[in-house]
Amino acid sequence: MRHPPIAALLSLLAAAATLPAQTPPSHQEQLATQLADLDGKELEAACAELSRSGAAAGVATRALVQRLRQSSTCHAVVLRTLADVVPYRPADTFVSSDEVKIGLLLANPLQRPVQSPALGHALLRFERRLAASGPRSLAELRRDAAGHDVLRAELAVERLGAMGAAAAPALFELTALLHRPDPRLLGTDEFLPLRQKAATACLAITDSGPAAERARAVLAETNAPPAPWRPLPIRVRERLHAAIAELAADDTRSAAVANLIGFGAHAVTELAEQLANPDLDVAICHGCLEVLGTMGSGAAAATPQLFAALTERSSRDTAAILRTLAKVAPWSRDLVPTLLVETAGNHVAILGTPIHGPVDATFQTEFRAALDHYYAATSIDPYCAIDQLGAELRSESVLRREHALRLVSRRGAECLPLLAEIGAMLEADQPAWPRMVVHDERRSGTQPTDRTREVRTAAAKAILTIAPPDHPLHEKAKAILANR
Repeated sequence: MRHPPIAALLSLLAAAATLPAQTPPSHQEQLATQLADLDGKELEAACAELSRSGAAAGVATRALVQRLRQSSTCHAVVLRTLADVVPYRPADTFVSSDEVKIGLLLANPLQRPVQSPALGHALLRFERRLAASGPRSLAELRRDAAGHDVLRAELAVERLGAMGAAAAPALFELTALLHRPDPRLLGTDEFLPLRQKAATACLAITDSGPAAERARAVLAETNAPPAPWRPLPIRVRERLHAAIAELAADDTRSAAVANLIGFGAHAVTELAEQLANPDLDVAICHGCLEVLGTMGSGAAAATPQLFAALTERSSRDTAAILRTLAKVAPWSRDLVPTLLVETAGNHVAILGTPIHGPVDATFQTEFRAALDHYYAATSIDPYCAIDQLGAELRSESVLRREHALRLVSRRGAECLPLLAEIGAMLEADQPAWPRMVVHDERRSGTQPTDRTREVRTAAAKAILTIAPPDHPLHEKAKAILANR
């Protein structure tokens, strides 16, 4: 028997010594490989452990996306965990919102995800955190933590805590969050634990001082403090109820709407409470919605009642409620879940709850149009940076352009850098809106609808809000509004 020369053996040993050492898989990587074989309580436990692991669980992103395609009773749990880890995915891991939505649709038809507010919230949170992924400076994270978008703020808080003492300048923004109520996840009994996360981040940055003291107090609380509530004086309530009753008659309706808008925040609670009355007169219901929609950001407190009314009231009110929600919900800190809609013939369900009342082709056409407007309105942060608002003016969606112009009107002079671009919109043709038209139970299609007139009107209103009175565009804008 011949043995290899000693020199050859030594050469092999030397080559092996130069090879990189094999790193054993992390616990999170091991969990990721097991996800495909887990379900029920075991899958929930594995997902909970990944969520607690923070940035280290980013390696499980691809496995979680694949798990959504399998039959499961835990789609909302898996998607919620995917939202937790997706901002921390490896640089070479690509994930898109469309891929995740398609994954949910491709699940076993017998066990497709149950449409529910919990799933809608998980999808909303995933999409927002995916969009906010990527490197952020300390200044940007501070701005996000103090911003209106509470899901972007949540991610910023996590990242600030991970920075430790280097994030000390952000203690101001984090402490402010400790004093605000947690946002509600509408349609569920849950809250976004923003205060708890902010408290944890404060203690990761410093273990002493007022911020740390307040953070420990927050973590010791059983429940977040309720928002303060003050009853209206009796005479104010009586006047409000009288004005609401006047919404029922055509000859008093316009004056009643103006009076209720004049009451401002005092009217919001009373108007919202009316929507919970199943016997409410149709004219009064739609009058209440008109007032709340006109108030816009001033009616943000009515968002929970509007969301509840969306599935509680009859189909005769659904589209009007959705149009009002589009004007109000973007300004609310409470979160409306992604509106998952199922349609089959004359059946329409929102987040798993069927709409009751007549559901014919006319309803479905109107409902789909209102849904398009809602999605356009809620896809833009009303407090986004001016350059982001400018990008929305160039969106492929004409409805997003319209909503961006309304935000310009609301925000006023700070949008002056967009004046030239908005001025050009007074004359430019706009892309068509592919409006869905339902003909009957079996036939539907898209109808290109011109919105150029509506965009020019919105642009003219924006110009009158942001431009100096002596600017040449002022007269041009007035002329367009006069010829509506």
